[in-house]
Amino acid sequence: MSDLISRIPFFKLLIPVIVAILINYYLAVVPFAVYIAVVGAIVMIISFTIKRERQFLLRWLYGLGLNIFIIGLISMIFSYHDKQSTYTFSDDENYYVGYIMDIPSEKPRSVACNIRLKYPNDKKVIVYLQKDSFAYLLAPGDEIIFRSKLQSFKNFGNPDDFDYERFMKIKGYSATTYLSSSNWQKTGKRVDNISTISQRIRAKIIAYYASFNLDSDTFAFITALTIGYKNFLTDDLKESFRKSGTSHILAVSGLHVGIVFIIFSTIFSFFGKRGNMFQIRQLLIILALWFYAFITGFSPSVLRAVIMLTVYCLGSLIYRKGFTYNTVAIAAFIILIIFPYSLFDISFQMSFVAVLSILFFQPILDRLILPANRVAKYIWNLFTVSLAAQLGVFPIVLHYFGTFPTYFFIANMLIVPLVGVIIYSVISVVVFKLLTLSGLKIFSTIFLIFRWILHSLVTTVLKISSTIENLLFAQISDLYITTIQLFLVIALILSVTLFWVNKRPKYLILTLLSLIFLLTTDTFSLLNEQPTQLVVYNKTGESEIGLFHRGKRYSLDIPDNGIVPYQNAVVVHLSDNEYNNIIEDEYFPADILIIGNDKTFSISHLNKIFRPSIVVIENTLSAYYRKQLIEECNNLNIKYHDVSQDGAFIINYEL
Repeated sequence: MSDLISRIPFFKLLIPVIVAILINYYLAVVPFAVYIAVVGAIVMIISFTIKRERQFLLRWLYGLGLNIFIIGLISMIFSYHDKQSTYTFSDDENYYVGYIMDIPSEKPRSVACNIRLKYPNDKKVIVYLQKDSFAYLLAPGDEIIFRSKLQSFKNFGNPDDFDYERFMKIKGYSATTYLSSSNWQKTGKRVDNISTISQRIRAKIIAYYASFNLDSDTFAFITALTIGYKNFLTDDLKESFRKSGTSHILAVSGLHVGIVFIIFSTIFSFFGKRGNMFQIRQLLIILALWFYAFITGFSPSVLRAVIMLTVYCLGSLIYRKGFTYNTVAIAAFIILIIFPYSLFDISFQMSFVAVLSILFFQPILDRLILPANRVAKYIWNLFTVSLAAQLGVFPIVLHYFGTFPTYFFIANMLIVPLVGVIIYSVISVVVFKLLTLSGLKIFSTIFLIFRWILHSLVTTVLKISSTIENLLFAQISDLYITTIQLFLVIALILSVTLFWVNKRPKYLILTLLSLIFLLTTDTFSLLNEQPTQLVVYNKTGESEIGLFHRGKRYSLDIPDNGIVPYQNAVVVHLSDNEYNNIIEDEYFPADILIIGNDKTFSISHLNKIFRPSIVVIENTLSAYYRKQLIEECNNLNIKYHDVSQDGAFIINYEL
């Protein structure tokens, strides 16, 4: 297997995998995937029957068959995942049976549970339970029965909203619902599989961390840092790390798995570097890495890193350089075959691009300066790794988020070294907390010392992140780039680097072409920029009307009952019913009537006063009252727009 891994150019195999995923996602799910795979297999078999004198001439036949087979195989897998995440439930209430997949998370008004259904079909759904003592006691693997009308995921329809519907489809979830306490109960059964067992162990680790009596921020930080559980992190804490360019620290990923790898390599170092004992050492490291993946709940970011390091260890067994582009390709190949939708996962894209960037740029940057001593070399290496990763990642960040942390290199140089020390401190605290069970006071004293060290280190990290976040120009914002511009920026960075290293004219030409096309697309984007829009936002329980210009919201201060400034039509906003006593013969014609908040509105009465062309119903009313208003609109043949169902109401705003 190691020989196979070291010789097969997996990047070539990735091409048909990616092509198949893109075809199935953007065009249509291939209906004859099985037949395509069979044709590919037949072509490969035929390639082995060719006479020796013609083998060189037809050497491409096996490759063609392999590519066709992979496209068919991926199409079959993609089709399965697509069906799993497609909403196919009844429009009526029904009984469902399923089990809790992972640790339930507390939300402001509910307890969220990820559930895999067992009846009437096998799909993943998200259920929000009314808060009560029974909901808090649910654990991974617990089976429940509930009655509900499942709903498909819907975006709010606001122009700047996150594509939640697409995100949940990528994650494999097909529906959601809210359950009151009377609509569900435990069956008393428990599902035991690798996933639920790992999640239960993860929950016990969290409970064990809670016994350390740490402050909330330190507790939240170490649970995120060591086992990837981020539900305890506050929004302010997440934002601080995001703006400082160190948010990758909060997600267990390559950095953390790499530290774990170093720890186990050190532990098993007594096995030596040669012979059978060295092979045993590598196998033990692989087992340890997969055990770590197990206790972190097999999160995608951990799996990516563990697969890459597993390939590295397998390559080391035959004394080959294991961590190469081929290693990265193998990890991507395995993950995309198992989870094709991962290709559209932002974390998947960023993690693999970051590793590829480090492999490509770091050796080039490393040669710029030759440090005189070990300390300087360590600092320079840390800087070049961070810069190399950001060179590949920042175009993706601009594409999806439109932001970029300016002082990322400072933050990473200060925080990353502390991460390793914190992980060692957590291990020490865990060990000495266990030893306190012996009753010896010495262990209690040592535990308190290491707990203080851990708290001090985490406080230092949080302080550094907060300080950098508050620096002037700490983050560049509103720099969104299109998909085409994303690839052009990447091409520009690569061509500049290659010209700098090789000084060949073709790379200079490629640089200039990339720059020209990038400027052209930017000019085209400006010429075709969307006009300013007037938006009635879809915001649950809250009224918000504003302007949307160049990707940013500008809220308008509209009174409860008032005129919305708009020069092409008369727009009236009503959220307080003061018109019951108005004489219907006296009317004020309005083109657009926006109503919400008040439950006493009558469309027939308002129609005689305002005679609107369209009624916009805000998402500040219950479903029952919205339904009443819609029925009145239908009876009076008045157009309506229900913001909660149809998304934000948007019209162009001419200045």
